[in-house]
Amino acid sequence: ENEIDGSPAGVVLAEDSTGHGTEVAGGAVGNGASLSSTKYKGMAPDADIVIVRAGRANSFTDSNVKDALTYAEKISATTGKPVVANLSLGSQSNAHDGTSTLEEAVDSFTSSGNGRVAVVAAGNSGNESMHVTGTIANSSTETVTITVPSFSANGGTSNDYFIMELWLDNGGSVTAKVSSPNSLNYTRTAGQSGTQTTTDGSIYLINDTDSDHSNGDRRIFAQIYDTNADSVPAVGDWTLDLTNLSGSTRTYHAWLYSSSMSATVSGGNTSYTVGSPGSASSAITVGAYTARWRWKASGGFGTFSGSDLSDDLAYFSSIGPTRDGSQKPDVCTPGRGLFTTTSTDYTPSSSYEIVADKYHLTEGTSGASGVASGAVALLLDYNTSMTAAQAKSFITGNADSDDYTGSVPDYEWGYGKLNIFESVAKAINNSATVDHDIYAYDAWGATSGASRSSGWKDAVRFTPSTAGDVTGAFFHTYSTVPSSGSFSFEIWSDGSDLPSANLGTTVTMDAADVGVYTWNYVALKGTGVSVSASTDYHLVIDNTTGSAYSLGAETGSVDNRSSRDTGGGWSAYGDRDWRVRLVVSTDETTLDSSLPVELAFFNASTSKGQVQLKWATESEIENQG
Repeated sequence: ENEIDGSPAGVVLAEDSTGHGTEVAGGAVGNGASLSSTKYKGMAPDADIVIVRAGRANSFTDSNVKDALTYAEKISATTGKPVVANLSLGSQSNAHDGTSTLEEAVDSFTSSGNGRVAVVAAGNSGNESMHVTGTIANSSTETVTITVPSFSANGGTSNDYFIMELWLDNGGSVTAKVSSPNSLNYTRTAGQSGTQTTTDGSIYLINDTDSDHSNGDRRIFAQIYDTNADSVPAVGDWTLDLTNLSGSTRTYHAWLYSSSMSATVSGGNTSYTVGSPGSASSAITVGAYTARWRWKASGGFGTFSGSDLSDDLAYFSSIGPTRDGSQKPDVCTPGRGLFTTTSTDYTPSSSYEIVADKYHLTEGTSGASGVASGAVALLLDYNTSMTAAQAKSFITGNADSDDYTGSVPDYEWGYGKLNIFESVAKAINNSATVDHDIYAYDAWGATSGASRSSGWKDAVRFTPSTAGDVTGAFFHTYSTVPSSGSFSFEIWSDGSDLPSANLGTTVTMDAADVGVYTWNYVALKGTGVSVSASTDYHLVIDNTTGSAYSLGAETGSVDNRSSRDTGGGWSAYGDRDWRVRLVVSTDETTLDSSLPVELAFFNASTSKGQVQLKWATESEIENQG
């Protein structure tokens, strides 16, 4: 607390030089207060924060992470408050089955008391073909091949290498032999380990049942590296031969999880790439999807390269299942193109810097995990004694599916995209029918922008599938936005597919709070408009800024739902869909079916000439306050 308020200075003698912890925390609990609009606040901006430094930059030892979980557990018990632990970290060096001591520590943390939840990043290996699997019949040999391409060796030692870890489905006897491209080899039988230095590279080979896991399964660990200038890993095909002596057919999974020279494994795929502790059974394991594809940075207009993957799974998001076939990840949240908080000790690239020294764009399941952690904090704020299993059930049971997710659950999206509105609503009243839907009629592909003069109105017709309140809208600007003035937003009725009349109160948004060349969100609860199912309405954006701005549009597959009034009345567009998306949510009053309330007691007394009332209900969780 002293460090945060600046007096005395220098209390905390660590810094976040990589920016990682700060950006994750920003997505979870940032209050957005460095801008007057607070538009970049996190999911749970009023949450209390416990920070634990579990290692050096980009390095977290398992023992430190376990200590951090113990500390969070004790803080929770001492303060009498629920806690969600965010673990935006992980490793591919493990059994991928939830049985490592770190994953068991995560499970112990969540089971140590109600109101304790762990949220873990799925990992960023979903684009790496590092995994291979197969079976070995009894008394047979199977071969895994790793190819080392031509490369320029690094100076020094122990910095040219590749590492593979392989796990079999039980602890039965298997012999492992590593052979180099020039037929130099090293063999270890069950229970043996050691190092053999050759002119093709040093071979470190372990064949054991790992004490850091409780599964009893056999592990084969092979590291090829340079112990001196004459033992640089040879270019060509390396093989790992596995001879099964156990008496039954064995299944193996292997991961070529680290390489300094971009080595590849034959037949490699991207499945089973959720590492540890993301495989912990009790954890909410979080993948990432693309929140935005375009933005305006201090270095100019930015965009990701390649095909537009807006709203789609982030290419790097790790893929399940676990090695024992369990479902992972559990849910996906925005993780690519996320605007979040910048550390004082970190300077992002100018192409990613959104507000100097305050906010930048990031990508990774770490940020996605932060978003999910803040969402879980909202659940725990409602019900402080919610169990980890209940929290996961509300998150996964109310996740959204769409054209991008397809049928869920699966091993890429988990149960779909996070919908915290419906999750909390179901926690309030599990029998209520609740909806929080985004109506999008623009497709991704052909993208352009059009200048909109002051005084022009633009509209998008939307047709809600369920009744509810208009609660917000997303709109995607293009290359210009005025620095002053304000935009006006209204909900209009429909007349022959064009806006007819304003139905509610006008909501305004300062132009200074509108981002350029990116998605923006405006809260529209203030319009006071409730809509009916299967009925057409229009969101009208009135440029009342006094200057021109540009609005994003899709010009590929046009839905004929966009229109404009440039001063001569409304007319339809046939060549574009404005990038404008409406949000319709269930009226909160429908969640009040927990009434009537059963009173446990109700007492009245007098004190100093005043009447004091005291009462409690049988179900205080649903009737707090």
